[in-house]
Amino acid sequence: MAGLENWDQLTPRQRAVFFCCDGLKSNAKLASQKTQAIGICGQDIFDRYYLDNGNEARIKAAYDKRDPRLKQTIVTPYEPVDCFTAGPNGNENMIGKQLRWPLYLQGTSGGDFWLDKRTSAYYCYRKYVRFLKGELIDRQRCYTDFPLIRYTDVILQWAEALIELNEFTPAKNLIDQVRARAHIPGITIGDLDAMREAVRYERRVEFPVEAVNFFDEVRWGTYKETKSPGLRRGGVHTPEPADNPEGRQPETKPFHIMVVEDTPDLREFLVKNFEDTYGVLSAKNGAEALAILEQQACDLIIEDVKKLGEICKRRAFEERNTLCAGRTHGIHAEPMTFGLKFALWMDETERNIERLKQARDFIAVGKLSGAVGTYSNIDPFIEEYVCEKLGIKAARLATQVIQRDRHADFLTTLAIIGSSLDKMATEIRNLQRTDIREAEEYFAPGQKGSSAMPHKRNPITCEKISGMARLLRGYAVAALEDVALWHERDISHSSVERVILPDATIALDHMLRKFTGIVDKLLVYPEAMMANLNKTGGLIFSQNLLIALVSKGVLREDAYKWVQRNAMARWLEGADFKTNVEMDADIQKYLSKEEIEACFDPKPMLRHVDLIMSRFGL
Repeated sequence: MAGLENWDQLTPRQRAVFFCCDGLKSNAKLASQKTQAIGICGQDIFDRYYLDNGNEARIKAAYDKRDPRLKQTIVTPYEPVDCFTAGPNGNENMIGKQLRWPLYLQGTSGGDFWLDKRTSAYYCYRKYVRFLKGELIDRQRCYTDFPLIRYTDVILQWAEALIELNEFTPAKNLIDQVRARAHIPGITIGDLDAMREAVRYERRVEFPVEAVNFFDEVRWGTYKETKSPGLRRGGVHTPEPADNPEGRQPETKPFHIMVVEDTPDLREFLVKNFEDTYGVLSAKNGAEALAILEQQACDLIIEDVKKLGEICKRRAFEERNTLCAGRTHGIHAEPMTFGLKFALWMDETERNIERLKQARDFIAVGKLSGAVGTYSNIDPFIEEYVCEKLGIKAARLATQVIQRDRHADFLTTLAIIGSSLDKMATEIRNLQRTDIREAEEYFAPGQKGSSAMPHKRNPITCEKISGMARLLRGYAVAALEDVALWHERDISHSSVERVILPDATIALDHMLRKFTGIVDKLLVYPEAMMANLNKTGGLIFSQNLLIALVSKGVLREDAYKWVQRNAMARWLEGADFKTNVEMDADIQKYLSKEEIEACFDPKPMLRHVDLIMSRFGL
């Protein structure tokens, strides 16, 4: 802390020396308090750092140099506060109460805050101090409970997401919006680490009373390192003393307080109608933030799917005339072109984009309608106002939560897209098999397929895509299980969604990026396709023969029997199908050698490929 010698080098217990009240050395009446202080910080630390006259002024000055929003949230040491007595009546006015340590002065005016713990008096949350006269139920009404604190939460979470996308300018604008309402200068755009620290600082300042601060530090992986230091000065985040040459603290308040005070009608609603958390349960306000995060995740995934579609379109054009065998049930069926496979994938990606857009709209819903959705202690205007500001719709009806069928729809959409990728990856895996090898994943120079078998070229990335698709389908099942909650809400869905929502979106984003790279660099082997096409000696033209015979007046059952017996001779005896057909007496009665030859030409079978491709702008 600025102005306190060796603060960062001292342990938390040793730092207690800076919070001690004056007179512990000179006032014999404070001997027991002196012993208590030394028992915490140690004799050596006490002798070195304690000021018998000026210790209180030093710690007070240190707090004055911190972010000015701090004092709107907590009562700081040796800062006189006027309040009312605790208890069921709460009518007795107390003037100039202070946080002193060790405690020694009781009394209604000028005395100590007599805290429950009584072992320290570093600071006290204002929300636990009675600033209003009269009996109040449950928690004290105070600014930290206003629901618009959650608007700040959403804005800063939004800024966090933008920073992780390296979109620093819009992130700065959001952070500056919070700072401007507290009359604090905007931040300076820095590198990724600096921007992360900037938004984290704002969250620490705005939510020091909230449990969200604890979960933020855990989420950032900084809890053990920082022990939630919260309001530490530093970097671009707080104005330097030079910004305030007269040495006065500017009139600054947290963002949510400024919103309320600058909106008289809204303040009247809040003060007049709300108790406890003013009708807004904190766990449920996450619905709005979650809706925005899901929308942003959808936007990212939509862009990923569009890129895959563009690559599929390019490859479809490149391979539009590459002849290959079409297969059903794993068996050669009829000739087709390899470009049709890519066009088919492109078509599916376009459907997936539409699914994502629909899912995005479906989840863009918020609710601020009370504990069971009846607006019992909150005006519907608040819900409409907040949702409009966030660019989402207010639910027509909700319980304590947004109904989970919306999230199930979102997760099943992701699972469908994952299954599309699985289908495409499985096709490549099959085509890469040694006995087919018509296409394969790009294999870089020096890449190893197997640690034991140097000859191997394994489709490892496509296999990963197929494996991760199973995760997405599992997440979809979990989301469907979340739909059925008890009555107006239970919490069984919460732990599930904390895993499946971030995991599913991150997994699909990774899958799309990897598979787009696979399609982009897919190795195609037209010679192998032709060799495989001819491997069965013309069997794939059997339908042409069947149709030609029927067109000559042969009963279909007879024509089928004649073609099939020659086909079976190829399968079972290895005889050449075309040669056998030309020598078949029954077939010779109806088809000339030229007509039989025409049946083995693939071009007429592919005469509509250009029409199909034109449907995709190719």
